Amino acid sequence: ETPKSQLVFNVTKPPQEGYITHLSDHTKSITSFTWADLNDLLVAFQPPNSSHAERRNYEVEFEVHDFYFRNSAPVTVHISVRPADTNAPRVSWNMGLDLLEGQSRPITWEQFQVVDNDDITAVRLVTVAGLQYGRLTVRGGKGFMFTVNDIKAGVVRYHHD
Repeated sequence: ETPKSQLVFNVTKPPQEGYITHLSDHTKSITSFTWADLNDLLVAFQPPNSSHAERRNYEVEFEVHDFYFRNSAPVTVHISVRPADTNAPRVSWNMGLDLLEGQSRPITWEQFQVVDNDDITAVRLVTVAGLQYGRLTVRGGKGFMFTVNDIKAGVVRYHHD
């Protein structure tokens, strides 16, 4: 019998939408993970980046491989994602920025996305706490409030001290 610590899980049939990810970098899909990853709760399902009014169901199929490269029968995991009980806007994607001191970069739609069930053009994003190591600008001037269209236009920038 192979010790649990040497078991490897392979994704044999990924979900139709979304992906399985490791929480060390939730922006990338993975095709395998270890028992230790699973035991440490480091494996997750990243649903598609869209809002739905109804519950969404997904299936993922895995095989477990042991130390001797024998594999288990396929295991199907069913995942159900229910909608939030709010109509408030929410951040649906936040990949963050990596900057060195003195650098600045725009905050892009690929890095930071917001969804709203009502009117996304009416959403205003407001900085509510001080930035520790830099400042935001919107269209070149000091800024603490901006819109989704500002992000899409690339006019919101973070400037690292």
